[in-house]
Formats: sequence, C-alpha cells, structure tokens
Amino acid sequence: MVWLRDRLTQAETKLEQLTTQLNIDDPASWAATEQRQRQALRQDLTVLATEVTTLTTTNQAEHQRLALEGQQAIAQLSADGQLLEHVREIIRFFKAA
Repeated sequence: MVWLRDRLTQAETKLEQLTTQLNIDDPASWAATEQRQRQALRQDLTVLATEVTTLTTTNQAEHQRLALEGQQAIAQLSADGQLLEHVREIIRFFKAA
C-alpha cells in the first residue's frame, strides 16, 4: 500500500511539473518559450518574404534596364555603322572624281 501511495505521489508530482511546463500563461514555461520562438520565426519569415519580393522587383527592373541599354547600344552601333558607310561612300566618290 505504501508503494502504491509513493507511486501516486510521484505521478502527481510529474503531472504538476508537466502542467507547469505546458502552461502558456507562465512566461518561464517551456510551452510559452516555444510559442515566443515560433512567433519570432514567423516574424522573421515575414521580413524575409518582403525582402525577397523587393529583391525580385528590383531584379526585374534591373534586367529591363540592362535590356534597354543593350538595345540602345545596338542602335547606336547601327547608326555609327551607317555614318561610317556614308563616309566611305564620300571618300570613294572623291577618289573616283
């Protein structure tokens, strides 16, 4: 009978310890600590998602800017090539004359 009473007392003690650890209202409890850590991780993920969105937008804008610069450079080279061709024709004209 004494052994059974000791086992019951041990079980009650363990139950109280577990209840204390799982009490969300107690800031020092394991459950409250885990909840705070999960909340902090959620906030970090929200910040990271916002940063990824911002970086994606910036990346797309930079790609568009680079594409436009490339098109402008090609257009400038074409115009320069046409000018050089006209200069060659003028030189040929004067040489032939």
